[in-house]
Amino acid sequence: MKKYVIIFVTVVYAAVSCSSELDVTPPNRIVKEQVLDLLANGTDAQRENIFNGMASSLPVFIAQPVRNAGSLDPRYNHFTGMAVMRGLEGNDMIFGNNTAEAIPQCFGREEYRWNSIRNATGTTAWYWQHGYDFVAAANKILQYLPNDVVGDNSILKRYRAQALFLRAFGYNHLVENFQDAYLQGGNTKLGVPIYETFDPTQPYRERETLEKCYQFIKADLDQAVLDFADYYTDAKSAIDAGVAYFLRARVSLCMGNWAQAASDCQKIIDSQRSSFMTETQYVAQKQVEDGKDHYFAVNSGFLDMSKNPETIWGFLLAEASASNLSWVHTQSSWLNAYATNSQQGGARGLNVQIDQRLYDKIAPDDYRKDNFVGPAGAGDYVYADGQTKAILPYANLKFASSVGKTGGTNTAQALTTSNQNDWTVFRLSEVYLMLAEAQAQSGNDAAAKATLDILIAERTNGTYNTDTYPAHAGLSTLQRIQLQTRIEMWGERGLEFYNNKRWNIPVDRNGSSNHWDKVSIPVSEMTMQIPELSINLNGLLVQNP
Repeated sequence: MKKYVIIFVTVVYAAVSCSSELDVTPPNRIVKEQVLDLLANGTDAQRENIFNGMASSLPVFIAQPVRNAGSLDPRYNHFTGMAVMRGLEGNDMIFGNNTAEAIPQCFGREEYRWNSIRNATGTTAWYWQHGYDFVAAANKILQYLPNDVVGDNSILKRYRAQALFLRAFGYNHLVENFQDAYLQGGNTKLGVPIYETFDPTQPYRERETLEKCYQFIKADLDQAVLDFADYYTDAKSAIDAGVAYFLRARVSLCMGNWAQAASDCQKIIDSQRSSFMTETQYVAQKQVEDGKDHYFAVNSGFLDMSKNPETIWGFLLAEASASNLSWVHTQSSWLNAYATNSQQGGARGLNVQIDQRLYDKIAPDDYRKDNFVGPAGAGDYVYADGQTKAILPYANLKFASSVGKTGGTNTAQALTTSNQNDWTVFRLSEVYLMLAEAQAQSGNDAAAKATLDILIAERTNGTYNTDTYPAHAGLSTLQRIQLQTRIEMWGERGLEFYNNKRWNIPVDRNGSSNHWDKVSIPVSEMTMQIPELSINLNGLLVQNP
């Protein structure tokens, strides 16, 4: 049996690259049949042994660099980079500054300025390949988990659920990028090709309707939820029932299935697996050492998951280091005003800022406002590599880290660790926001207000509720939820971009005092074109307008 497993793992994970959605590794048929037999007829210990080798990387797959995607360019070769770039393409995040010291070609500038975002010969290829890499990895696992093999075995069900989640995650990434939002006319248009099996000899497929794509995604998540049977684990990087419920709630919002979204959010809340961060955990804690300001990652819930009870799904720095992953650097370098010796970050003068218009809407007694520098800026800062740069007005402190997680509170570690931190992907606050939105969209304003009241009370220490929050005056309940989502989820997962698409909110930077590129982009321009390379390989693909 050990011989079969060794051969099997080698075959499944051998990597052969070509830039298409069918980029998969041919299986060894004899080994596949032997493994299927072991899965169907072996012991639970044997099943665990097989999948420990085969599927152990599934939970951290979105944190891994995609094969050949963007080469070594961290904007495009993994999900975190893409998420930051998406954030810079919205209204609420501002890329550094427009001075000569900002270096014109520095990563993120072109995204912020909306240069060639939709170009079929540009960066769209990496978003496309990224989604299909998720799909291919999941299908490689699912080929060993047909119904007659899985049966009622809880171990095999759990692994199938993980693979189904990853496939749904990949297809959701694709449809959110490559077609208009479902509720904004996308439901009558084309989605992406669906490959539900692992077969390198299968013919290329045409684009399915977006309706069929979403039904396929939902079916995967429905089965994943059933397979998990409310299985939870304390390992935050693991894919479990809470993670599956979360994604199904998100997909349900995109589809307008408000009852399903509300039900899934409530299940996560009722599981009591997560709780809100306290003010101390949420707000960046400045400490003065030797007359100099320092922000230690170990004091931040956004950078150290041991300080973040909200985490539903996330990835530890230690896991990334063990797997030689590069995502640990991305969010903590681009969004970190105190990052030292980085291509992005503070030492290059590229403090990612909050739009002044959104900053002004955060109530004075809302402690989330303390995660941003005020309009006066924070003066010059001497970085550990000797550079001196000004901390810009409205710079974010949400991800501030002069000393990264591995550096503890040792200021001597500032030069080498400032961008090495944990990454929370899904968290509890978003669950409450999704629940409130689902309730409001279904016409139950009273329930939506009660749900939003819980989050606002947490963030204002009971000072405000949905009706008394100052910036809510004159807004509908749904608009209040949208505003609180922008405030709460600022800088996370590129969420503002994707929400703007489904809420039909264009990019409009006019009227902001600190946006230096005053572009206006209609929602229709937020749908990417199909990569030209993929169209050349697959003649069945129809290009987006």
